[in-house]
Amino acid sequence: MNKFHLKKGVYLNHSKDSRKKHFKSVLKSFWATFLSRFTKKNRQIKFSEEIKSKWISKVKPVQKSIKPIITWVGQATFLIQINDINILTDPVFGGVGFGFHRNFDAGISLRDLPKIDYVLISHNHQDHLEDAAVSFLKKFDPIYLVPKGNKRWFQKREIEKTIEFIWGQNKTFFLNNYCCSNSSNSDEIKFNFLPACHWSGRGVISMNKSLWGSWMIESGDTKIYFAGDSAYDEHYKKIGEQFKCIDIALMPIGPNEPEELVIHSHLNTEQSCAAFLELNAKNFIPMHWGTFRLGFDNFDAPIKRLTKWWDDNKGLVENKNLHVVKFGQPVSFDLDLFKLKGVENERFISVD
Repeated sequence: MNKFHLKKGVYLNHSKDSRKKHFKSVLKSFWATFLSRFTKKNRQIKFSEEIKSKWISKVKPVQKSIKPIITWVGQATFLIQINDINILTDPVFGGVGFGFHRNFDAGISLRDLPKIDYVLISHNHQDHLEDAAVSFLKKFDPIYLVPKGNKRWFQKREIEKTIEFIWGQNKTFFLNNYCCSNSSNSDEIKFNFLPACHWSGRGVISMNKSLWGSWMIESGDTKIYFAGDSAYDEHYKKIGEQFKCIDIALMPIGPNEPEELVIHSHLNTEQSCAAFLELNAKNFIPMHWGTFRLGFDNFDAPIKRLTKWWDDNKGLVENKNLHVVKFGQPVSFDLDLFKLKGVENERFISVD
């Protein structure tokens, strides 16, 4: 498995990585995206009621579920329900400031959330960790599982149930009483913190002062992979070799443009598909598209590229399933059916 580098309190993806490189890339990308808004083509993007109805689901989440139900809230925020527990990833329900407003409302409103038991954080960027959402979640008193270097941020907000991880560490909990255990069965849930190729920071001073990564959730025989943010690298192949038979992969598919700037820290759509194949997962749910105006992409460009790639590579995705879901649309899985019988390729939304 990959190893991160820690140099003078700064986390790096590898020995040739540098904070300066990420800073330059981010500054150029932010400036280019900002300027693009004033072009005639991109000056004002308005979403008609027809577009909104196509991409927003009005279904309220159930309170609990034994079988996996996964609901995309937007960006990298998912509600994952399995074995009567509720897991939230990278909670963001509002905007991210600096004019980066949401294209669509959150697929689930904060007030409609069921009781949240665990919150997984991939990294601390503003579009993956929202202060207002964390404040609201205090009512549920969840356990936060966070990358190394983030615990202090939560303690400042009087949140003590926070466990820090570095790549390769894991934690197993009994589902009934949250006592830790080293075993694994259907009455327990295991969270594995795994590599990603990205960066961190909620400001210039804090850049790369905390770690980033991805998560594997194991509950009984079910494995759910949450990729967080990452550039394409060898860790996907290694994760696929370590965790056999991944049931569901939640994968980022954008932004795609400007490629020369975003490629160092994000997967483009085709790279996400390649990473999915290396993971050898069964079900693909895309994320990190359409929620905010990040990069030059039209809001649904990553989805159009994804469905085109899927149609062009049917031989590679035989017995695998693409689930293109709306904001707030729950996907319910009968994984015994997937494992024992196989299923036809499935797509929840067709793209014009």
